[in-house]
Amino acid sequence: LAGWGHLAGWSEFSTRVLGLFIGLLSVSTIYRLGVTLFDKHTGIISALLLGSSVYVVFYAHELRGYILYIFLTIACIYLYWKLAHQTTFSRQTALYFIIASAILMYTHYLAIFVVIAIGLYHVLFARQLNHWKNIFFSFILIGVSYLPWLFIGILSAYSVSKWQEGLLPQVIITTLLSSYNNSLWFIAIPLLISSLIFYRNRATTMLWFIGVIFIALCLTVHIISPFIFNVRHVIGVLPIMTVLIAVGLAYLPYHN
Repeated sequence: LAGWGHLAGWSEFSTRVLGLFIGLLSVSTIYRLGVTLFDKHTGIISALLLGSSVYVVFYAHELRGYILYIFLTIACIYLYWKLAHQTTFSRQTALYFIIASAILMYTHYLAIFVVIAIGLYHVLFARQLNHWKNIFFSFILIGVSYLPWLFIGILSAYSVSKWQEGLLPQVIITTLLSSYNNSLWFIAIPLLISSLIFYRNRATTMLWFIGVIFIALCLTVHIISPFIFNVRHVIGVLPIMTVLIAVGLAYLPYHN
């Protein structure tokens, strides 16, 4: 942020342009994620859904880290999938994945759970990969990169819980299902369920696993020390839900 300020200045316009640029990157990257995991139709629908999300539009115009949170979540999932499914281990892709994951964890103190969820998926479901150990070593490097900030992150979460009342877990779930889908929860929920039941493959399994584990870890820590006072803190699940809803929409005609 300081580098951008020195480059473009600190006017209201220049600072908001940075968020807008990251928002556009998020839309283009989720398109690439949808195409890579599924097909072109899913990529297009994912981009349209994310680009029309109230949360994305709002935070793309703010000088805050939430739009970066979204972008890096998409980038990390995409880079992990690419790294895991290349015929040979790519050091360049691994480096990009490590850098993106490290920056993501430093963007928000709950973003670490996105990386942990991807790591758990790798440990539990990807052992058949020829370069499994190399990718696992990448996760070790990512973890080491976060050690300097680990204590500060824990302390920040604890201090927030002391001066601001956190939301109830059930309120967090219902609010994110509604607000993250522009209040169209009655459409989003059936599409999410259909992506799990009718279109289950390795990609949908990975997205569901990462999304559920991320939310479960956030709520577990929140129950211990209630510090989530706004659903924007778990915004890392938004792009995951977006792609899964896009899967339900893209394959709905085939199911019918």
